[in-house]
Amino acid sequence: MNLVRKILANTRKPKESTSGRIMLKMMNIMHDKNAMWGLNHIEIKNSANILEIGCGGGKNISNLLKKSPEF
Repeated sequence: MNLVRKILANTRKPKESTSGRIMLKMMNIMHDKNAMWGLNHIEIKNSANILEIGCGGGKNISNLLKKSPEF
């Protein structure tokens, strides 16, 4: 399987491999602009619990934690 097919095969559930790591990095880059737009429109209070359900390589939860007053 060539590299492009391996990368595309990892779009649903990235696996621990070079192609999986590439896919997660691509997801973080592609989703970041929209995710940051959304995060700029919310306020996270000290008592808030954060649950991030989505796709990507962890960039959204990292940004949520940075925005959290407790972080």
